[in-house]
Amino acid sequence: MKKVGLFFVFFLILLQVEAQEKPQFTNCKNYKDSINFLTVYCDQSLNNEEYDKLITKAKWSLQYVKNEDYKYQSLFHFFIGAGFFNQHDSALNYFYLSKKEADIIKDELRIINAEAQILSVYNLSARFANQQDSFAKILINKLDTTQNDSYKNILINPVASYYHQKGQYENEIKLLLQGVAILKKRVVSPERNDADSTNIGVGLYNIGDIYFQIQNEKAKEYYLQSRPYFNNFKLGLAFYHKGMIEAYLLEQNLGSAVLHLDSLQVMIKDGFEDANSVKATAALAFSKYFLKQNKLNKAKEFLEQAKTANQKFPELIVSTNIEYIEGEILLENGDFQESIIHFLAAEKNIKSIGVEDQMQLQLALAKAFSGIGEWKKANDYFQKYIPLRDSIYTIAAKQSIANAEAKFQNKEKQLQIDFQKNEIAFAQKQRIGLVSSLVLIALIAILLFVNFRNKKKTADVLKVQNEELYRLNTELNEANKTKAKLFGILSHDLRSPISQVYQFLKLQQLNPDALSESQKNDLNNKIQNATGSLLETMEDLLLWSKTQMNAFDAKLQNTNIYELIEESKKLLQLNSDAKKLHFHIDIPDSLYILTDPNFLQTIIRNLLQNAIKASPDNSLIKIKSAQINNETILSIENTGGVFTQNDYEKTINDNASNQSLNGLGLKLVDELSRKINIKIHFESGVNSTIAQIIFKN
Repeated sequence: MKKVGLFFVFFLILLQVEAQEKPQFTNCKNYKDSINFLTVYCDQSLNNEEYDKLITKAKWSLQYVKNEDYKYQSLFHFFIGAGFFNQHDSALNYFYLSKKEADIIKDELRIINAEAQILSVYNLSARFANQQDSFAKILINKLDTTQNDSYKNILINPVASYYHQKGQYENEIKLLLQGVAILKKRVVSPERNDADSTNIGVGLYNIGDIYFQIQNEKAKEYYLQSRPYFNNFKLGLAFYHKGMIEAYLLEQNLGSAVLHLDSLQVMIKDGFEDANSVKATAALAFSKYFLKQNKLNKAKEFLEQAKTANQKFPELIVSTNIEYIEGEILLENGDFQESIIHFLAAEKNIKSIGVEDQMQLQLALAKAFSGIGEWKKANDYFQKYIPLRDSIYTIAAKQSIANAEAKFQNKEKQLQIDFQKNEIAFAQKQRIGLVSSLVLIALIAILLFVNFRNKKKTADVLKVQNEELYRLNTELNEANKTKAKLFGILSHDLRSPISQVYQFLKLQQLNPDALSESQKNDLNNKIQNATGSLLETMEDLLLWSKTQMNAFDAKLQNTNIYELIEESKKLLQLNSDAKKLHFHIDIPDSLYILTDPNFLQTIIRNLLQNAIKASPDNSLIKIKSAQINNETILSIENTGGVFTQNDYEKTINDNASNQSLNGLGLKLVDELSRKINIKIHFESGVNSTIAQIIFKN
């Protein structure tokens, strides 16, 4: 019976509107923003095949389109037509309206899209036969004359579907191959997860389907070619398994066909219920296979599988096939009366199946009625069978004639080629004399060319040397910039700890009696710990600086955030103790983030140092982490003077702040954060500042 193809699936993929991240409708600043939002809003339902929602959304969106904006009136009427695609009359009304509005502004892309879907609707029902032929001629002419690959890509599938219905398989295959070639220009590999890549697979699969219908072994070749393009398209993968089942059954390779049926069942078990309708068609193929071998029990077993699968998402073509095959099984069992019931049920939808299937159904009805002795009805159905049989034979005969004519044309062309070869040989003899007279001129030209080439070589050498000199100068400038950044980090990050150590040592020297013995010991221990931490930090910074001398690049690795906080806190111990500050750290010691530890520690040191400077004596600094949505947020909160996000942005954008240590620190924080792809954000409270380091997971 008639095969369920991927033409409509191709239509859905091909019509994807270029989507952007969905904005908030209330944030749309102008009419253009609103229209773009509404386009994406409708497009999401089209891509998700939510057709009822698509109709509602598109009708709602139309009220926001200006009266004279025919482009978007056409687009949203097109969306409504797509939503009504299975209600043919409604779909045609809206597609024609979309075309009419596009014609007003001569928007060729919108016109082509509307026309392609008008023909697609005509292809779905026999009652549009007259309109189908006339409209198909228009689109065939456009296909032949347009040079725009995008327009061709839109028109190819509905026209190919039209050729399919007319039995013009050669034209259909040529068009589909042309469509695949157009798409392959834009696709590098089958692994690409986009509409173009998937549509290549759909095109190859449909070519295989055509070859299967004419019982050609090339069907399996094209099914196999389509497989790599369906890695991210489950429905395409389901159709691939169905195609391979039919191809293997054609080869009498039952074992391989069963393996692909099992793969379909696995897809259904894994939750892909859309595979049920495909499985129903595949099960019918097995039923027909066993019916031809007169294994009626096996045929009935697979027919029941088809019925069960079709119950999930009933399809008219599949239901018609089920009725027909059940009638054939009953006919083979001699149950003529019961088989007639099923054949008549299939006949109600006879226009939904191909000409060959209609022929077989009429013949089956003739056999069934003759089996119960109703000779008049049997004769009536046999008389319906004869013209259908003759039409199929006529198509086959025309194809044979066309093939014979092609062979004759090839012979004629070969004779013409031989004649032209003789003329060319005669012309070559005449040219010999002319060539001899031109040799002297050629020698002079060669000498001139050699002289020119030598000069060009000299110029090329100079050009290469100049380019090399320019490259070296560029690298030198970059190296100087990198060294300047590193010296800035060293100067800024070490100045404050060293200054604090110096102040304590100076106090001890100038007024040794001001401190008790225990205070001196405590101070000495703090100085010793601070200088030890400072020494470790200097060694780390110097080693890091050495690795960064040529390029200021991040080196990502899993980094323990708690350890970085502790190292920075230890380095700034004297500063915090001088102000009698307390720390509350709420960070799990198991928190690891993929980042550059040196870049991140420089950022943390600067932010922590600023927090210490801004905090009043005897206050609390809170350091904590949190997971919000897909982000990890590390925050440093201090009381004292408020520092806002606006202050931060003003500081890093103020060139004058280069002379200030505070300004330099924040500029370093900004530059390093961009290199490791994190975000710095400041929030302010009544009398507090929260510096946030935001990591995207």
